[in-house]
Amino acid sequence: MASIIVRNIDDTTHARLKREADTRGISVNTLMQHFIRNGLKPRERRPHDGPYRDLDGLAGRWTAHDEAEFVAGVAPMAEVDPALWR
Repeated sequence: MASIIVRNIDDTTHARLKREADTRGISVNTLMQHFIRNGLKPRERRPHDGPYRDLDGLAGRWTAHDEAEFVAGVAPMAEVDPALWR
């Protein structure tokens, strides 16, 4: 079996990994194997039998103020910097 070394894990992340491993009653190494194995699994597709309704809960909830704030927030994305297109 191969071994992988992950370097430069910040202290906060290491502490979170250790806590999670302790909570599950496993080693950090076993926890990392679990994360890697599950992260590489193909995502399961659910049957699609109609329109997706993922954002239905958000529809119609913006106020005029929310819309104006959004439009102002994304306005800079419409600007083109001519220096980038040389």
